[in-house]
Amino acid sequence: CALPICFMPSKTLGIYVRGVPHPINNPGHAKPVDISEVFSLIFETLESNSEIENIFISSHTLEFRKSISKKLGSKYKIYDDFRFKNSSLLSNYLLEKNGLKISKPIHQLDYLIETILLSKSQIMIAEISNASAFAAGLADSTQVKKFVNHGFY
Repeated sequence: CALPICFMPSKTLGIYVRGVPHPINNPGHAKPVDISEVFSLIFETLESNSEIENIFISSHTLEFRKSISKKLGSKYKIYDDFRFKNSSLLSNYLLEKNGLKISKPIHQLDYLIETILLSKSQIMIAEISNASAFAAGLADSTQVKKFVNHGFY
């Protein structure tokens, strides 16, 4: 595996929770979700899909990512979001392979990689957003998609 994301998409639950609300009454943007509702959907999904071995998390919210790892890390392999780590996965790969070092734009490319990984998961649980809509559009017809939707401003 060229990049350190070696999981079997067919056995992965992908979770996307933006977690950072848009300004209130910002027309066209989704209203934030209730995290407890997301957790309920995650547990319900895992109970009815025993073949799931991996969980891939994409979220702006550190507390959400930590909570998933704490609650499920002993039973599932957790692949935490890599945009907010000290070093970018893509940046490290480009530096190692080509001697390239790129900073700010890499964060956005890492976000794109995460969205593509979400699209490859067997099951995706997501908050309504541009990223989750893009992932759903990329996914094949066998992917199970579960959206948490509280409408738009």
